[in-house]
Amino acid sequence: MSKKEEGKLTPLEKVQLKIHLNICDFCTRFEKQTKFFSKNSIHLHNHTPAKLSDQKKQEIKSLLKD
Repeated sequence: MSKKEEGKLTPLEKVQLKIHLNICDFCTRFEKQTKFFSKNSIHLHNHTPAKLSDQKKQEIKSLLKD
């Protein structure tokens, strides 16, 4: 999954990962969580003090429960 996030998968690895994600709920959940945190961590990268909205908190809780 990390290699995918970095954009370093070969075409064969992309196919293998897609097949794996179709059968592995754990990795599918991990992928969703990773995407969510990557997308929402821009505030930390910019060193701005950010507070999560109640909606974002609920999204995080929902992702962690799945």
